[in-house]
Amino acid sequence: MLTPDRSFATLLRDVLGSIQSILAAEARLVRAEALAAAPQAKESILLLASGALAGFFTVLFLLLALLFALAQVMPLWAASLLTATVAAAAATVAITTGLKGLKLLQPAFQRTAVSLKDNWEWFKQYTK
Repeated sequence: MLTPDRSFATLLRDVLGSIQSILAAEARLVRAEALAAAPQAKESILLLASGALAGFFTVLFLLLALLFALAQVMPLWAASLLTATVAAAAATVAITTGLKGLKLLQPAFQRTAVSLKDNWEWFKQYTK
């Protein structure tokens, strides 16, 4: 029941103001989670890049050694093809492992995104 000192318009304005505050708080939460996860993502990306660079040179010389060894027992084109196949398999393993590390960051963002979406849908439905 409405009290005489608060009109319906005032009450509705207060409710809408509260909803806006909730949505603003959700947006701040998303930003805070992104800032908290950034160092973790940066670390994963730097480790992935440095590992890829070191791995590139290591694999390059190992593959050259393999190529030269295989060229002693088979034609050079066959040795090159076999060496390239080994390199492709190693690259697949490295990229898959790096992407798995980055995917671990997504669940925290998904929870907040779902909460924000639910609040927005409720707000749209309530204000119709």
